[in-house]
Amino acid sequence: MKKLTTVILSAAIVPLFALGSAAIAQDRDSTQRNADRQSGEQFMTRTPAGALYADDVIGADVKNRASGDDIGDVKDLVIGKDGRIVGVVVSTGTTLGLGGRKVSLNWNQLQHAKEDGDLVFYVELSEEALKNAPEHKRN
Repeated sequence: MKKLTTVILSAAIVPLFALGSAAIAQDRDSTQRNADRQSGEQFMTRTPAGALYADDVIGADVKNRASGDDIGDVKDLVIGKDGRIVGVVVSTGTTLGLGGRKVSLNWNQLQHAKEDGDLVFYVELSEEALKNAPEHKRN
C-alpha cells in the first residue's frame, strides 16, 4: 500500500513541478527581455542592411513593372499590430496633386529599386486595375 501511495503522489506532483519549471523559465525569459530593453542594446548604431526609412517610402513613385508607367505615389504606410509594414496607401491618377483616389496595396505586392538615388516601387498592376480597386478607407 505504501508503494501505491508513493506512485499516486508522484503522478500528481511531477506534473506540478513541470508546470512550475515552465512558469519559471517563462518568467526568466520575460526578465531577460526586460533587461535587454534596459541595456544599451536597445539603440541602433547603424541602419540594418536593406532597411528602408519611412520618409523614403512615403512619396515614392509607384510604377507598372511591365510598362514603367507612373501609376501613383505612396501616401502612407499601414503597420500591423506586430510592428511590421503590411501595406501602403497609394494615391493614383493625380494631376498636379489634384484628383485621383487612394487605394491600399499589400506590402508583398511591391518590389523596390533605387533610380537616380530615389526609391521607386513597382507593381504588376496597371493604372486601370488600380482605378477599379476599392478606395482605401481608414478605420
